[in-house]
Amino acid sequence: MKLRTVRTRPAALQNRTISELAVMVRFGDLVVAVAAQRVSRIVMADEVVEVAERELPSVRIGDAVLPAWDLGKLLGFSEPPAAWLVMTTSDEPGAPTIALGTGPCVAVTSHDGVLALPAGVVSAPAAAVVGVFATDAALRDRGLGHLGVRIDPMRLISSSGVPAARFGER
Repeated sequence: MKLRTVRTRPAALQNRTISELAVMVRFGDLVVAVAAQRVSRIVMADEVVEVAERELPSVRIGDAVLPAWDLGKLLGFSEPPAAWLVMTTSDEPGAPTIALGTGPCVAVTSHDGVLALPAGVVSAPAAAVVGVFATDAALRDRGLGHLGVRIDPMRLISSSGVPAARFGER
């Protein structure tokens, strides 16, 4: 297996707690933030294999088979995942681990506070949209928009999907 290295700016992250950080992923010009505290790994799409013939859509990442959801599809985008977030469904001990397909990951960083987003701006249930935030200059310099959307992916997954995720195998 080929490992990939991600360079971080330790000094910039030192003063942040994990609950303040978000994994920033890109869908076109839109930046979507997912809370980093539940993410244990970011995997490139070419390291993931879809597993057929299972009750829930699943993927194999290394030796683990995980229930899988495509965040892009849940938000109304058509591009296939460029990366996958391996994450737990809650902060509780023993919470199920799932794989969440995303657009390219552009940063793991904090962002300014979120503001309410008018209903209908993003094609997602209102409860799943935590709010909107201004992207920082470094992200805008990389061609991203001025605003990003903070999403709670667990609120996008059907209520029956999360309990069923408990049956993922390792």
